[in-house]
Amino acid sequence: MRPEKKCAVEQLRKSLRGNPCAILTNYTGVAAEQMNAVRSELQKKNSSYQVVTNRLFTLAAAQEGIEGIGEMLEGQVGIVYTGEEQSVDILKYLVKFKKENSAMSLLGGILDGSLYSAGELETLSRLPGKDMMRAIVLGALQAPLSNFAQVARQRLLSLLYALKAIIDKHSGGGAGPAEQAQ
Repeated sequence: MRPEKKCAVEQLRKSLRGNPCAILTNYTGVAAEQMNAVRSELQKKNSSYQVVTNRLFTLAAAQEGIEGIGEMLEGQVGIVYTGEEQSVDILKYLVKFKKENSAMSLLGGILDGSLYSAGELETLSRLPGKDMMRAIVLGALQAPLSNFAQVARQRLLSLLYALKAIIDKHSGGGAGPAEQAQ
C-alpha cells in the first residue's frame, strides 16, 4: 500500500477511536448546497462530516476491530463523527434530512464499537434525547417521594389537629389561660 493511503487509513483509525459514534451515509445525488448546509448544522452540534473511500474505511475499521462494515458501504460514502452526548440528536437530524432529501440515505453506524444497521439507527433516532430521558427518570423517581411526603404531611396534620382538640377540650373551649384571666 502506498504511503499516502497508509496515512489516510491511520487518520480514519484515529477518527474512529476519537469518536464513539460514526454514522455512515450515502450522499449520492445530494446537491452541494445541501451538503454544505448539513456540514454547517453538524458543526453547530460539535460533529463533523467526512467523505471517505470505501476500501480505506473498511481497512481502518477492520484494524480497529470492527468487522462486517464492508457490506454496508455502497455508493459515495460520508461519515458523520460525533460524540456520545449528541449522537441521538444527530441521528434525529439525519433522519429528518433524509426524509426531506431522498437522495441521502443512512447505511449504518458504529456506536461505542458496536455495528448498527440503518433500520436500527432509525429506531434509535425515535428515542427521546438525553435531557428528556433525564426528566423522565427524575419524574419516575420523584413521584413516589412526593407521594410519601404528602402522606407524611397528612399524618402530621392529623396528629396536630388531634392535639389541638385535646388542648381546646382541657382549656375550656378554646380560650387559653391568659384569656380566661381577663
